[in-house]
Amino acid sequence: MKKIKKHLNVWSALGGVLLSALCVLGVVLFISPNHKALALQDGDYTYTVSGGNATITDYTGAGGALTIPGTLGGYPVISIGANAFQGDTSLISLVIPDSVTSVGTSAFSSCSGLTSITIGSGLTSIGNYGFFTGYSSVMTQFVVSPDNASYSSEDGVLFNKA
Repeated sequence: MKKIKKHLNVWSALGGVLLSALCVLGVVLFISPNHKALALQDGDYTYTVSGGNATITDYTGAGGALTIPGTLGGYPVISIGANAFQGDTSLISLVIPDSVTSVGTSAFSSCSGLTSITIGSGLTSIGNYGFFTGYSSVMTQFVVSPDNASYSSEDGVLFNKA
């Protein structure tokens, strides 16, 4: 009986050490700046949250006339991630709210059905090919908020103010 208790005590101690190590690892992964953000879902949007702000990473909706939401899951949408809408030929028009500050690389590339894009006052950064809709595109106009400090539009053409 003493031998069994001794083995149980050893296994109990090892279990405690293992549990402690897993807890420490979990805390390190949770607070580590290099960990991958957890993908969340709100309607047709997949997004991640960092610093209390949302980044759209994917869209599975029907397209058409789309207004990007200002919030997802209660978090302000500040970014549209790289490739988030890439190849969605069902999009016809797009409105980007004032809360969005950046559009990632190829975020809307190959969205060949887009005819118009309206950009809010907050957008300050557009990644390479962010709005490249293709060579056979039907894109006819960009409309930019007059309050946007980084971009403007004239006769439907997007201009960088820098």
